[in-house]
Amino acid sequence: MKTFINIFLEINKRVYNANLYKGRPLRDVPVTYKKIGIYEHSIGNRFNSDLITIYKARNGYRYEIYRDGCFHPYYGKIKFEKEPLF
Repeated sequence: MKTFINIFLEINKRVYNANLYKGRPLRDVPVTYKKIGIYEHSIGNRFNSDLITIYKARNGYRYEIYRDGCFHPYYGKIKFEKEPLF
C-alpha cells in the first residue's frame, strides 16, 4: 500500500522528485517551521493550486498545500529523492 504521493518540484530551474506523506489541516503554521519558499509542483488541477510551500522543521522538511474543499491548508512531511539546492 502506497502511503505517499510522488510529485515533481521545480526549484531554481531544476526539477526534483519528492514524496508527499499524508498531511492534516492546521489553522496556523507551527512555530518551529522555518519557511524556505514557494514552488511549483506537478499535481495541481482546476480546483487545486499548483503551488507548494516548503518549510524546514527540526526533523526534516514539511510542506503546506491547499486542497479543494478544505478551509485550512494541509501540512505534512516531504522527502526528496535528492537534496534540493535551496
